[in-house]
Amino acid sequence: MENEEYDILRSSIREFIGKEIEGKALDIEKRGITDEITKSMAAQGFLGSRFPENLGGSNLDRGAYSIILQETARVSPSLAVKILLINSVAGELLKDSEAKNIIPSLLSGEEEIGIAFSEVLNGLHGEKLPVIKDGKIQGFRETVMNSGGKYLLTAAEGEKSPLVLVKSGLNATEVRHQLGFRGLKISQVNIDSGEYTELCPEGSKKFTEVIDGLGIEVSAIALGICYGAVTKAVDYAKVRTTFQKPLKDYGPVASSLSDIISELEILQIYLDKSTELDAKHVMMIKNRSLDLMKRATKLSLQVHGGYGYIQDFGVEKFYRDSMALSNLLVNGRRDSLKLAGFVFESPSGTI
Repeated sequence: MENEEYDILRSSIREFIGKEIEGKALDIEKRGITDEITKSMAAQGFLGSRFPENLGGSNLDRGAYSIILQETARVSPSLAVKILLINSVAGELLKDSEAKNIIPSLLSGEEEIGIAFSEVLNGLHGEKLPVIKDGKIQGFRETVMNSGGKYLLTAAEGEKSPLVLVKSGLNATEVRHQLGFRGLKISQVNIDSGEYTELCPEGSKKFTEVIDGLGIEVSAIALGICYGAVTKAVDYAKVRTTFQKPLKDYGPVASSLSDIISELEILQIYLDKSTELDAKHVMMIKNRSLDLMKRATKLSLQVHGGYGYIQDFGVEKFYRDSMALSNLLVNGRRDSLKLAGFVFESPSGTI
């Protein structure tokens, strides 16, 4: 795509999200992403952004896909993560497997797929994996993202933790009331004599490769969260008065927001060119985007004062989701070691 085409795409996506999703954003936080919203996103081609047309996808390039993630995250980070999980995690794991025949039903929103990969994330090791015995799979996963659907992607017990698609015997039990991504159902899932298809002999390794390859996508969601948070802060600072003066007239408020927006717009320039960058610079953009996201969402809360902590204002979700993004889709320790390796041109920071 050319730059002008990207601009047109961004404008049309922002219009759609503003019209169809923004008014439902609070509902998403309270009640989750409904089937209606899922099918609405599917109809726009968002759920199949990165899939080829013969599988029901939109066949968009990575730049266009990043725009979809970012513009969605400005309003509903939970929804952006759902799009990411289907395209960049489930899609990557299924597209070259014998189970790729289920992909069209996922892209249409007719079926859902849960994904469990907590064993590859920093600080979430030690969970016992499901066991394969007599042609069936048995056990449970403690933390399944986008749970409650017909399918589950998980690693299983074995020498190299094979990656499997579980197709039956699933029961989502204890729903997690998590800090972030409240629109996305996260729960414990029991597997009772489930039918399965093995997709890859080294499941944890494959999950790690996929998660580590999400630098551009995670950066897009992080910057979308930034934009959502600081836009609300700027708008609020214009209308909220104290001592008969708007908040924007106070130096600390104006300079803090201006500094954040300056960093945000610089990172946006690099994100727009990220498909041309090497792994080192993609890692740097990801690192800076995640850091800015946490600072921007915290500042937005502070600008709003006590109102920032009220769910109806739609600000506190950005702060919560910034923490969730940094932990549920990022291995911070592994990223730090990789970045140090790029800088020092040898393994570094291991002590």
